[in-house]
Amino acid sequence: MLPRLEARLFGSSLFGLLHPLIPYTVTPGGVTGYAGPGGEWFTSVDPLFPGDTVTVTTPREDLTLTLPLLTARIDRSAGTVSGQAPPGGLLEVSLVAYPFYLSRQVTATAAGTYTLSFPEMAAAGGAWGTVRYINPQGHRVFLQFGTRSWSVSLGEPCADGYADMAGAPFTATLAASGGFTEIVTGTASRSNASFSACFSRPIGPGDRLRLAQASGETEFVVPRLTASHDWAAQVLEGEAPPGSLVEVTFSRGWWSVLRRTVADGTGRYQLDTRGLDLRGGASRASSC
Repeated sequence: MLPRLEARLFGSSLFGLLHPLIPYTVTPGGVTGYAGPGGEWFTSVDPLFPGDTVTVTTPREDLTLTLPLLTARIDRSAGTVSGQAPPGGLLEVSLVAYPFYLSRQVTATAAGTYTLSFPEMAAAGGAWGTVRYINPQGHRVFLQFGTRSWSVSLGEPCADGYADMAGAPFTATLAASGGFTEIVTGTASRSNASFSACFSRPIGPGDRLRLAQASGETEFVVPRLTASHDWAAQVLEGEAPPGSLVEVTFSRGWWSVLRRTVADGTGRYQLDTRGLDLRGGASRASSC
């Protein structure tokens, strides 16, 4: 195989194939080393961003790669992965949507966009994957991506979740009633695209949370969610978005049990608590 470079966008991984046992120097950073018996090599550098150029110098040749902009976004309702890539570029998209492990190829359009259909996602609880761009010289750049989501505790100022693109910058916005708006920025985890955003005021029902990356912006309206336990009837009831799945965790010390139900068309739900010893315990309701 021809010598090649492979770099992780928004990450620190740089590796590939060189001639066996040949010395090399990586720029920027000045990292030096020797390729393995099969020509394999690997090093870590400062995080790489679109537009960065890396060069690997050996006694036989110089290999240069300028990282392009790659984006990826999962749309579970449509069963697609879409994003931006160099116009006409060859892409390999691998997706893990348990129990499915999927891999497909696509060529970016002349406008620099791509879309791949993965209908298997409809049966999966979540998905994550990798999009890999192969340039005309055979060098590769890859981006890891996940399924965008928010996790909010009502009355708390911090929220977390998962962004589209691992290691990439994000902007989170809280737009509350009365015209209050606050913006925080950060970087999604390189390992799984998780993020956390803390605001100066608690998050409540009706607030709007926006998450933006290079892949685009989405908005989440925080729903109303309540829970009240009727000890006489031994029923937990409350409000949640109509038709949503409601999960309630009952806990007491090291003991816990999870119960699920679905809110009806009017946004009401009930759970039978008979047989559960809730004295001195706590419960936590969530809707998704």
